Parts: sequence; C-alpha cells; structure tokens
Amino acid sequence: MQNNSPLVLLILEGGYPWYYGGVSEWTHQYLRNLGSFDFSILQITNAPWDTASFEKAIYPLNKNIISFDRITAPELDENISDRRIQQWINDHLKRISSSQTPDVIHITNTGFAGLLGSKLADQLAKPLLLTEHAIYWKEIELGAQSLECGYQITSHDEHKKQIKNLFRHISKRLYQDADEIVSVSESNLPWQEELGATDVRYIPNGIPSDFLAKNRIIREADEHIPIVGWIGRCAHIKQPLRFLDLVKGLSHVMNGRIHFKMLLSDSGEDGLKAEILRKSRDIENLDLFWNEPSEDHLPSMDALFITSQSESQPLVMLEALGKKVLPFGWEVGDATGEYGIFEPQDTPMYELAEKFKKLWKSPVKWRKVVDSRFKKVESNHTWEYIFDRYKDTMTDLILN
Repeated sequence: MQNNSPLVLLILEGGYPWYYGGVSEWTHQYLRNLGSFDFSILQITNAPWDTASFEKAIYPLNKNIISFDRITAPELDENISDRRIQQWINDHLKRISSSQTPDVIHITNTGFAGLLGSKLADQLAKPLLLTEHAIYWKEIELGAQSLECGYQITSHDEHKKQIKNLFRHISKRLYQDADEIVSVSESNLPWQEELGATDVRYIPNGIPSDFLAKNRIIREADEHIPIVGWIGRCAHIKQPLRFLDLVKGLSHVMNGRIHFKMLLSDSGEDGLKAEILRKSRDIENLDLFWNEPSEDHLPSMDALFITSQSESQPLVMLEALGKKVLPFGWEVGDATGEYGIFEPQDTPMYELAEKFKKLWKSPVKWRKVVDSRFKKVESNHTWEYIFDRYKDTMTDLILN
C-alpha cells in the first residue's frame, strides 16, 4: 500500500469477483483503472457468494485492494421492517467504522449497500459517491424475479409491492444524502429525477480500448451464414425464452441458413433454467453455453440480440459493437437506434426477423450501420476515457 494514496471504501452488492456480468466487469475495470487509489471493499452478499473462495474468483483481485470483507444481506422475507433493517445497519456500523478511515465512500447502487454507505458517510463525515447501475424498484415493478445483487423475488404480489416500495424509499433517501450521483444510463435519468435526484452525472459503461476490433473485416452474406448471439443472466427480466422464440422465427425467414450461440449466467432462477434446457434440446442450430465470458464468443458472431424487459445500458451491447457485432432487438433502456437496430417493444417478432434478413442481404448497408455505431463506442465508451472522469470526480470530492 502506498501511504500517500487516497483510500476509498467501495461498498458493493452481488457476485464480484465470482460472477460474470456487467456490474462485475465494471467493478474490475474500475479498480484496474484507478491504480492511484487504494480500496477497502465491503461486499453485501448472499449465497453462493457469501462463502465463495477467493481462489475460485473469476476476476483477479488488484494490488490496490487492501482489504475485502463480506457481510450477509438482510433477509427480504415476509417480516421485513424498518426496525429489522435498522438493527442490521447498527450491527455492522461499529465494526466497519473502527477500521481505517477512508477519504471517500463509494456505493454502487441504492440497495442495502447504499443505505449502509450513507450511514457510514454521515458517521465518519466523509463524502459519499453513488454510482447507480440499475434501479431495483423499477426492475421489480417490471416483473423481475431476481436482481443483479442476488435477491430472489418470488413471493406473492403484496410482498413484491412491499419490497418495491422499500427500494424506492431507499433510493429517494440516498439521492438526498449523496454528495455526487452518477448514472451509467441515460434512460434511468428520468426515474432518478422523479425521486429527487439533482445534478446527476452521466458516465456510461465501457470496454477496454484494446478490445476494439478496429481491423475486423465484416463478413458478407455470400461468404457464410450469419451467427447470431444472445448474452445475459438466466433471469425472466432478460427474457431468454423470447430469444428462443426468435431463433425459430429467424430460422424460418432465413430458410435455415443461420446459426445461434446463447451465453447464460446462472442467477438462481432454476425453473427458468430447466425450461431453457428443455426447449433448446430440439434446436439443432443453437449452441448453449453457461457461465463463460462474452469475449470468448463475440468475435465469432455477426449480430447480438437483446430481448430484455428492463435494461439500463447493457455492457454486452458495447462489447458487441467493440467487436463489430451488430446489436439487434427491441428498444429497452439505452438500447436504441444510437447503438444498433432496435424496434419498439410491440413490434412483432417476424417483422424484426424480416428486417434482419433484409439488412443481412445488403452487405454494404450492414457494414455502414456497424461502422457508424462502432465509432460511437470508440469515441465515448472506452474504460480509460470513462475512469478518467471518475478520477476527477473523486479527487474533487476529497479536496472539497
């Protein structure tokens, strides 16, 4: 540890460093690119990550991590109450605040990590930085059965409403407490402003600059059949079954001259996983992969479909464009025409499939569409560019 390095207490939820996903990748790159800072990590988590061995971590831990502690998240059961949450906070505050005092506290969501971080910032009189990746209450409202942080939401409607209102209340409170608020998604800004967030900075997701396939030659329809991919959590809100329906539609309009690759990460929705495995057995032109990094498969794809019911700014969409893979699908979050070919949510599947076929059969236009979106990512979505903005933000918070 460098004695003159500023110390950041980073409070996370979810499965980093054991889980592939957009927030895990963001965390890994954030720690890598802020090498002039030291980090104490506090992870609020649950099974299976609460007991996972660091030897089995997917992401290597950077040398600027001076400590990594885990605490179990409070149960979101039928008896959840403000009193139980406050007791959970009090149980952890004294132990955490007795360790080395950070220069800034950084929370990566408005869940319980945010609530605990806000209390610590107030107790230690330190600045609080919030980066909001996903709006939990909005995802629950849209029908999520699991959240990025690992919570399973499978109870009756009244309990779902209770949990949604809880996260909504926490968000509203944190927007008032945070000294600086960052959103990774432009589409989330209205929801944040609705609950009182002001002066929110938009700092997007990104990819490493060396991930950019500047010299990739985009293959043409006459040379091979297209390879179409889907990448995401095995979660209802990502709608992987919608992709399986799309596989059938695209196979039909392309007269079978098309191949598919589907990459899924386990999220605890076992019933959905079983249904995907059952339905995929009869699809000969589909390859299924579990818990594998996207970078191992994107270079072989021509298009990536996004079928989600809710998104912020899908990192995999940017990764796809970095490899000159064209995103397709239905508009959701920041997945709009700026980044690919996206149609309104009520667009029929076969209409989208026909649009894909038409563009694939027009290679000059396909290349033009890909190249224009690639340039947007190249200019605005590299981690180096993004985390330079974080360095400035955190330095201002510490100095002021």
